Amino acid sequence: MADQARKAAADAQFKKLQRVADGKQAMSEYQAEQAAINERTARLKAERLAREEAVEKAPPQSVEKPRARRKLTRA
Repeated sequence: MADQARKAAADAQFKKLQRVADGKQAMSEYQAEQAAINERTARLKAERLAREEAVEKAPPQSVEKPRARRKLTRA
């Protein structure tokens, strides 16, 4: 019985250490994913701002309005 109790205690301790290690790994993966997301967001924001600035600086394009068609009247 003493062997079983010691084995159960050792298993519990091992599982606890395993959970701690898994938690650390999960946290580091989460932080890496967040860093990648933040980098992509910053890059996309910079591209968007540059595109908006280019549109504002560009000379306005003249847009021709489509001519209205005359209605045919039959006499």
